[in-house]
Amino acid sequence: PWRFQFFPLILIIFFFFFLLIHVSVIENFQEEPLGQFPHLKQNIRRYLLFYSHYIYIYSIKTI
Repeated sequence: PWRFQFFPLILIIFFFFFLLIHVSVIENFQEEPLGQFPHLKQNIRRYLLFYSHYIYIYSIKTI
């Protein structure tokens, strides 16, 4: 039961970071041409790995 108290907080943090990634992806998509789209996919993968690792450490510290 004590883990479910932090579960909405973790969901809100996940939603915030996915929204931030989505906004940065839209900005990069408007600035960069379509030829550099695989480079954009590598950046998305790097952001997802970094933020998921950070959220994992943060959730362990809070729990």
